[in-house]
Amino acid sequence: MKLDQLTPEQRETLKQELAAQEQAKKEAKQKEIETYKILACDAVDENFPVLVDLAEKMKASKSQVYDNFAAIIASKGELYGIKNGQQSHSFTNEAGTKRVKIGYNMLDKYDDTAEVGITKVREYVQSLANSPETEQLVGIILDLLAKDSKGTLKASRIVTLKQYAEKSKNNEFIDGVNIIIEAYKPERSKMYIRAEYRDTLGKWVPVPSSITEC
Repeated sequence: MKLDQLTPEQRETLKQELAAQEQAKKEAKQKEIETYKILACDAVDENFPVLVDLAEKMKASKSQVYDNFAAIIASKGELYGIKNGQQSHSFTNEAGTKRVKIGYNMLDKYDDTAEVGITKVREYVQSLANSPETEQLVGIILDLLAKDSKGTLKASRIVTLKQYAEKSKNNEFIDGVNIIIEAYKPERSKMYIRAEYRDTLGKWVPVPSSITEC
């Protein structure tokens, strides 16, 4: 059948049929979307308690392991004269095939006065950029002031920055660095517990301790 052979009435009928088919497809698609959304929402309600229960069990297990090692850590400190400030402890079984690490990390943190120091240092070093040699030095110093992905200055870089400041003997530079140092307020991370075992090649392999690692 050719379209040019159809009467106006037949063409209109065909047009309506095509439109009805298209509408039916849209409605079917919408129903599929609605069904999907219902299934997704139901899956969240059904599985959320499972994940909460898992998190509580992991928390309880971590607490139990830490309590079990607390006395051993205390004895270690007394026997070997270790100060309470030790950040991590590692314990290995007699066969040397399993080990448990317990500890925390110190996180670099600064109060808001650090920005004052950063500004002073930047203003000073940028004033030095008047030759290719000094521009290179400026670049090095500014790199030391670069923040990580979390927007934090690295304390190890500030130590290096302090060395540059002392060599410069410039009061503005030294003062800026000292402001940054005084603004340093490190914080302890949450306590971590890690378990590892040796594989057949003698390599230490971590035991998964989070949902994403399993």
